[in-house]
Amino acid sequence: MNTLKGQHIFLYGADYIFYFPENEKVEILNLNYNEDIRPLTQDDSVCFSTFESLSTEEDLDGAFVELDHWKVFGILEREKSALNISIT
Repeated sequence: MNTLKGQHIFLYGADYIFYFPENEKVEILNLNYNEDIRPLTQDDSVCFSTFESLSTEEDLDGAFVELDHWKVFGILEREKSALNISIT
């Protein structure tokens, strides 16, 4: 980090790369999750709208995820959207 700062290159939160040591990665990959992680489609519009209605205006503006984006993924827990991301 200091090398980058010395060259006047500054990173922001989204620029950081996080990794786990190999033994911790194996533990994480073997955890049992109840969530359903998958691409979202128009069939998920009710779930997506409910998620949006529970989000703050600030979160919606900052995230900018729309169901009609090129690639949209969601994490659903008990048939409710817990997280939505997109690639535009």
